[in-house]
Amino acid sequence: MGKIIKIGIVGCGAIGKSLAKRISSDFKGAARLAGVYDIDDNKADSLAVSLGAKVLALSSIDKLKSLRPAH
Repeated sequence: MGKIIKIGIVGCGAIGKSLAKRISSDFKGAARLAGVYDIDDNKADSLAVSLGAKVLALSSIDKLKSLRPAH
């Protein structure tokens, strides 16, 4: 099995929710949703909770970017 790609989503409205759910269900083994961010913290929190314990709701884009591996 190859390396699993960590993905972050900015925006937790209708499109962000749809993308997050597809990534979580359709790309297991290839990609993992690591975190979500939205200017509305409640939207990010709600989406992260609905997706499970391994998805973080983050309070800034910088925190989302910090999830990427160091090169």
